[in-house]
Amino acid sequence: NVKPVEELVCFLDLDKCSIYGQDGNDLAIACQWMQRPEQSLVELYRRLLNPQVKLLYEQLQMSVEKLPVVIYTMRPQLLRYRSACRTSHLALRWKTEWHHSMDQVVIPPDVTRPEQILSEYSGSTSLMDQEKTDLYMSWQRLLAIRQVVQEELGLEAPPSIVVTSTLKDVQATATKLGLRPEVSYLWDDNEVMKGQPHVLTVAPYTEMEAGSRAELLSFLDKELPAEELSEDVSDFMLGAKPEGRSLSEDGGRLSYRIRETAAVERFPIPELPVRYTTPSFTALEPDLLSERALLRKGEPRSDHYCGSIVEYYNAAWRRPDVDQLQAKQLWAERAQMIW
Repeated sequence: NVKPVEELVCFLDLDKCSIYGQDGNDLAIACQWMQRPEQSLVELYRRLLNPQVKLLYEQLQMSVEKLPVVIYTMRPQLLRYRSACRTSHLALRWKTEWHHSMDQVVIPPDVTRPEQILSEYSGSTSLMDQEKTDLYMSWQRLLAIRQVVQEELGLEAPPSIVVTSTLKDVQATATKLGLRPEVSYLWDDNEVMKGQPHVLTVAPYTEMEAGSRAELLSFLDKELPAEELSEDVSDFMLGAKPEGRSLSEDGGRLSYRIRETAAVERFPIPELPVRYTTPSFTALEPDLLSERALLRKGEPRSDHYCGSIVEYYNAAWRRPDVDQLQAKQLWAERAQMIW
């Protein structure tokens, strides 16, 4: 069956959107500083991934034929580097072909290791060893997140990573990547971008549902026990702002602090034409027989699609379950259904 939408480009913000907190609220940095294996970092990010990302992708797949994914993140430190070894910022320059501008760079799918990126440093100022280590870890974290996104969404190839130090421009960036700007959309928690063309604002992912929280805490207890953190690492984590702090201390005892919520808000999706049929849960309702008969008569309108029902969240609002009975009366006239 041909899907009603030919293509949609899915740009995903990372911090407080696709992953928990600001880069995992220092949990990933702690994992690196405690010299845990790289696979542990990947598995940590797997547990920090917002479950709504996978649900969004699965919903879009129902109606979209071609669905490329791009990671789009604001990480000024990777372009305008503030070094602990210097008194001024350092403008970082990477491989010329990767740069859209001095303020934006793309890491292509075939670059999979942080040392590959560092080998393409082309700035006029030589990097010190401490700076190289810091940048290595920053790129390692981004590549680990990309690996998780690829695996969890079942992508054939790693998505490109676009890093910017300025306000995002999804359509201009799509053009730079050779993608279609008119079908490119960005999911981002940044309220500053709310209302911008092709930007869908999501609720910040700063609290986890009980199951996700329990899985993360169980992983941390096994792989990165709070009581085993070095003094430098614990001091660093305790020094974070209260809303981004993932470690707490009570009477000299350290423990992880992951905030919990009853439910994580679903991601909105663009208003797209969808194909539908009458859902099976209404099949035995007598009052639908005449309506279903009407739908069988004649040729379908040009804006209707045949196939399986596609249920999803609309960018404008969510239809409560109690409205489904009223909604069934509009199926013959509407080109989309809101779940």
